[in-house]
Amino acid sequence: MPGWSRNNGSQPHQVAVFQLQGLSLDELKEAAANPAAGASKLYEELGGLAAIAAGTEGWAVADLPAGDYAFLCLQRDEKSGSPHAALGMIKAVTVR
Repeated sequence: MPGWSRNNGSQPHQVAVFQLQGLSLDELKEAAANPAAGASKLYEELGGLAAIAAGTEGWAVADLPAGDYAFLCLQRDEKSGSPHAALGMIKAVTVR
């Protein structure tokens, strides 16, 4: 599954891919917001697109089997320090 992304924002962004193995999107969002709580043991990052600077483009290819996934940005917001995923930059995707 090829994917192209353009960062039209003012901060670096990435696209991290996680499989939702029994986790809800809200649970993953909470885990991303609190990595020190040990929640990272609940999920495994499968890859994605490394951070790209504002105004640049990136390309990634993933071979994902059928299942439920989350695409999110783990870059930290420059003002709040929170991961972008905790601020809403997270999306559930179903591969059939």
